[in-house]
Order: sequence, then C-alpha cells, then structure tokens
Amino acid sequence: MLLVAAGIGVTPFVSQLRDAAQRGQARNAVLVYVASEAAELAFREELEATGAEVVVFTRDAPEGLPDNWCWAQGVRLDAEGLQQVVPDLAGRHAYVSGPPRLIADLAPALQRARSLTTDAFAGY
Repeated sequence: MLLVAAGIGVTPFVSQLRDAAQRGQARNAVLVYVASEAAELAFREELEATGAEVVVFTRDAPEGLPDNWCWAQGVRLDAEGLQQVVPDLAGRHAYVSGPPRLIADLAPALQRARSLTTDAFAGY
C-alpha cells in the first residue's frame, strides 16, 4: 500500500495502521506524510509503533526520526518526486487523503499505482 496524507489527512491512516499492527497483520505500507513544518507532524509515536515506512515532506528537517522514516529533503512533491521516493509505486494500491489540490497535483503519479482511492477535504 501507498498512503499519502497531508496534514490532518493522516488520521484515518493512523487508525488503519494501528489496527493492523494490533491484529498482528503485516502490511507492506509506505506512508508519505506531508506537513508544512516538522512540528506539525502528528501521531509520531503511534505511527512509529506500527512499523510502517514513512517518508516525510516538510520544509524543515524533522529531528529524531525513527530508523524506518526518512525526510524527502529537496524532493518536490509532484509526480516525479513521488516516483522517486516510492520507486515501486506501480505495484502498490494507493490511498490519498488531503486537500483537493494535493490530489490533483499527484494525480499523474498516482494513476501509475495498481489502484487509487481518494479522500479529498477542503478544510477542517
């Protein structure tokens, strides 16, 4: 699975990953987590406990990332950048949760995934 979340759009993915971890279900999941600043990354402890691989897109460098997390320093979050940080995109089922603009910007890359489910929200 490829999970792409912007801001609070990470909430449903946290619940899904936590549930799978509690049930002992191994998931090959990559979470692309987008926030303006590293301080805005919510649910860090919960996500770390799930063991999911996380790629963080923030303007500033996040501190103390777990071993299976990385900062996409200098990578632009667009179709090319997404393919760069998730090279096996074509073999993953993609889910994206965030503002309509993020979904539109990533649509070309996400169309390369095995399947795509979107959850757009305009505000919260």
